[in-house]
Amino acid sequence: MYVVGLSQGDLTKYKSAMNTDDDSALLPPGEFVAEVERLEEELGVARKFANVRRSTKSTLSFLLGDDDLEVFDTDEAGAKTSTKNSYEKITLLWRKFAGILPITDELEEESAIDLWNDAVNRFARAFAKKEDQLVFTETSNVSPKNHGIMNVAGTNVVELSGDSMEDLSYDDIVDMVWGVPTSSSKNGRFWLNKDVLAIIQKIKDEEKRPIWQRAMADGTPSTILGKPYELVDVLPGIADDAADKKFMAFGDLKYVTLAERTGMNIQVFDSGIVGDPDEETQGNDLNLITQDMKAMRAVKRMNAKVRFPAAFSVAKTSASAS
Repeated sequence: MYVVGLSQGDLTKYKSAMNTDDDSALLPPGEFVAEVERLEEELGVARKFANVRRSTKSTLSFLLGDDDLEVFDTDEAGAKTSTKNSYEKITLLWRKFAGILPITDELEEESAIDLWNDAVNRFARAFAKKEDQLVFTETSNVSPKNHGIMNVAGTNVVELSGDSMEDLSYDDIVDMVWGVPTSSSKNGRFWLNKDVLAIIQKIKDEEKRPIWQRAMADGTPSTILGKPYELVDVLPGIADDAADKKFMAFGDLKYVTLAERTGMNIQVFDSGIVGDPDEETQGNDLNLITQDMKAMRAVKRMNAKVRFPAAFSVAKTSASAS
C-alpha cells in the first residue's frame, strides 16, 4: 500500500491501515533481511580427520594388535625361532544424544525464513560439537567410559615448567612431536585452541626464529615446527587457564575412531508434552496442542574411541608454579 500510495500521490489507504492520525508516522516499512546471522565457532574437526565408521549393528568391535613381529637369524636347515603377536578385542557401545526445539505457530507463520531448515542446520552443528567433545575432551561417566584424547590414559604427557599455558616453551613443543611413534609424528598435527596458537606465534627456537611459520604461498598451510595444526574450539582457551590443565595435543587423528550407528534423525511433532527450555529443570512442561506450538526432535547414536593413546602427546600446565 505504501508503494501504491507513492505512485498515486495518495497515502490515505496506507495511513488508514496504520490506524494513525500522525502524518510523521507515515514511514515506509523497515527492511528485513531474511537470514539468520550468528557469530559461530568452527566445528567438525573430529569428523574431518578421524577414522569415521558407520554401522547398523548393536555394537562395533575392533581388533587391536600389539608390537610388530620379529624375525631371527637362522642356520640352513636349522630350527626356526617362533614369534608371536597378540590381539585385543575392543567393543564400542553406542551412546544416544538428542535435543528438542519447540517453535510457536505464530513465529513460524510470521517468519520470512524457513525456521525448520535453520533448526536442522543448528542441530547438525550441535552434533558436530558433540563429536569434537567425544574425540578430544570427553570424560565419560556413562558406560562405556570412553575418554577423549585429553583425558584418556596412556598418552605422552608433556608438563610445562609453570602453571600457565603461557609457560609453553620451544622444548615443550619439541617433546610433543618426538614423544609419539614415528608413524603418528610423520602425519601428526597439533590440535589446539586459537588462544594457544597466539601464544605459540610468539615462541622462538634456539636460533631466535619463530617456530610458527607463515604459509609461503596461497593454498599452503602455516605450520608449527613444520607440522600442520588445526584449531579446535572445544579445547581449553586462555579463559580456562589453570594449574594441572591439559590444553593441547599432537598426533594423527586416524588412531581415533568416530563411530555412528545412525545419521541425524529429525522429526517434527504438533502434539505432545515437551520441557520448557527457559526452565533450568524444565519442570514447567509445554503442551504443543494447547499452546499452539510444534517441536523438532533430533536424535543421533554415536561414540568415539581413542584406539592407540600412545599415538598422542598432550601438553599440560604444572600442578604448581615452579
